[in-house]
Amino acid sequence: MTIENVAKRIKENLTTKDYTVITFILYFKLHLIKGWMLKRGIQQSQIWKHINDEKHSFNLKNVENLESHLRNEFNELNRLYGYKVVNIVKTKWNELGLDTIKKEIEINKNGIQNIIELLDEEFKHLTIDSTMDLFEELNGSDRGLNDYFTPTSLSKLIGKMVSSKEYGNTVNIYDPSIGMGRLMYHSVMELKEKHPLSVINVFGVDLNTRFAVFTESLLSLINFNRVFIEVGNTLKDNFNFPKMDMCISNPAYDGKIEYEFLEHIKNLNCKTFAILPNGFTFQNKVKKLRKELMDNNLLKTVVQLPEKLFKNTNIATVIIELDNNPLLEVEKLCINNKLDFLKIDYSKDVKSQIKEFEEKYISTEEPKREINLIESRNKITDAINQLHRMIGENVLIIEDTKRAS
Repeated sequence: MTIENVAKRIKENLTTKDYTVITFILYFKLHLIKGWMLKRGIQQSQIWKHINDEKHSFNLKNVENLESHLRNEFNELNRLYGYKVVNIVKTKWNELGLDTIKKEIEINKNGIQNIIELLDEEFKHLTIDSTMDLFEELNGSDRGLNDYFTPTSLSKLIGKMVSSKEYGNTVNIYDPSIGMGRLMYHSVMELKEKHPLSVINVFGVDLNTRFAVFTESLLSLINFNRVFIEVGNTLKDNFNFPKMDMCISNPAYDGKIEYEFLEHIKNLNCKTFAILPNGFTFQNKVKKLRKELMDNNLLKTVVQLPEKLFKNTNIATVIIELDNNPLLEVEKLCINNKLDFLKIDYSKDVKSQIKEFEEKYISTEEPKREINLIESRNKITDAINQLHRMIGENVLIIEDTKRAS
């Protein structure tokens, strides 16, 4: 049976119009599977390798089993962590749809029983992807915000792109429009595969509470205690996230907001893979932003994607790759160390720029200021020297003795 037919059957058996609550049952089954694996000795850090393994699947079979498992889970949580943790979990699970499911059982037990049997039959090999598939179909590909869910094939491709980069001991990865989290899920799985020694921290934002909680719950199955999803407006709210190493994004498309997201991403100054309408490559309204990205050496790659890739829309799209700009890091370090910074424009006369810069800061009336290229300095941090090897002698630094004193 296709996922569309499964969704149709589910809707026929429900009295509530909040169809997405049914995916709580699939999430809860995955949660139980993870618990069983932990009890069998699989380490928390290795769960991601096993969570989609069909040998760990099981059936709920009936409403009574669902209710019994729920009671046991809450009793176990209370025994291990106390009622405060139980209340937190209840709140999260209610936001996923547990409270609605309970009410539906009271008035429509046969309908929920039919759905449990249907899910047992059609999701014998339960995976995070199949849970997302059902959530997407029940929710609809457009929730009134012109945002279309990222196809699995494209999410896996970007995941491979993300994991192909070099990282340190910690990877902070961020999605400012995380939705149901498929793009992040495949990126995290690829990172774990290619960078097994790195600690991965996941950050994301979504306007919709159900989406944020759904995403946080599923990602926490594979990246326990290192998933930080906020409900809010990325373009207006400040979440005080740390410096990011990687940003991935498939923002809503409405002819404007996607480029507002791109402005937000640009200011992060980190490696980025973003999915945008094809109009990014030619529209005049984006000309200034395109030029800025290219002038600052941020725009690395544009990948044209096939048409009709996204469900329920013919919008042509591209993947753009942005890279962090070492010069921006140098500029910040110079400011922090009371040094003046000049980025030389090689399309203009270089000598006149240097002369103008020197004359601005050196005069007979002022104390002499020391002028040096980056490689000769040892006053600022080692990071300056590392960045210099990447960019060459493209900047001039002047020490401001007045400010330094």
